[in-house]
Amino acid sequence: MRLSNTKAFSILLILFSTGLWTRSWGQSRSASFNFEDGSLASWIGKPGQNHSATITVDPLNPTNHVLSFTNLNQNGDIFTANSFPGTGAMVSVEKVMLSFDFLGTGNTPNNGGFCGLYVSDNQYYWVAGTEPTGLTLPPSPHVLLSPDGVWHHYDIDLTALIRQEGISQFRLMFEDWSGAGSGISGGVPGDVFFDDIQLMYHPGVSIRVSQMEVCWDTATNLVYEVQYKPAMTTNNPWQTFGPEITGTGSRLCVFDNVPVTEPRRFYRVVSKQHQ
Repeated sequence: MRLSNTKAFSILLILFSTGLWTRSWGQSRSASFNFEDGSLASWIGKPGQNHSATITVDPLNPTNHVLSFTNLNQNGDIFTANSFPGTGAMVSVEKVMLSFDFLGTGNTPNNGGFCGLYVSDNQYYWVAGTEPTGLTLPPSPHVLLSPDGVWHHYDIDLTALIRQEGISQFRLMFEDWSGAGSGISGGVPGDVFFDDIQLMYHPGVSIRVSQMEVCWDTATNLVYEVQYKPAMTTNNPWQTFGPEITGTGSRLCVFDNVPVTEPRRFYRVVSKQHQ
């Protein structure tokens, strides 16, 4: 940023936010499951149990293959074999997103389609489902799935949940909920379908201004002081940056390394007659 000052005994105010951060998306990391290979090798059941998940033909598109279930269940039916990083990865991650397609073909408002995060048998979070009373409390990015006979796409931001709950690692889990013990019908086996499941980590790329260059036009009969303050308030006096600078009749510049701890700095150049 270049500034000019040619009048004697003048103050040139320079307002510039130097320590602000900007963010943009970097290269994302993801895990994807679309079931076209006919394999559930990347999935497991509950510890010591078999899952009832199956890959079947999409009831609305016979050329597509999707995930469904042969039995109703609760507390999770099928889980990703691999765990995914939680808070440990969040230091450099801007956002964690779960996306999937869902189709419910049952005749009841709740036909039992649910998905969530599994940490342990005592810690799990249902983040999307067809019945609101089955979704996890305390706070979670709850999404009510629509079992209306057509495919719907859902994007769920898991970032706040992972940070708030201090989740260090987790598995994805899905089920065709039985509704057992709730007094709510969970539909029948095989009336829910999932496809194109993706967990994506978006890294946050940060850019910070670490150095400020202040330049101004000088006169040979003037002496200049560069001053700064962290905020434009009366209780923050101007501080002199470096020694006085004698004008040469040409443009002069000074450099200031901006501390990370200061979100911004304001600069001014004060001129006076050479003694």
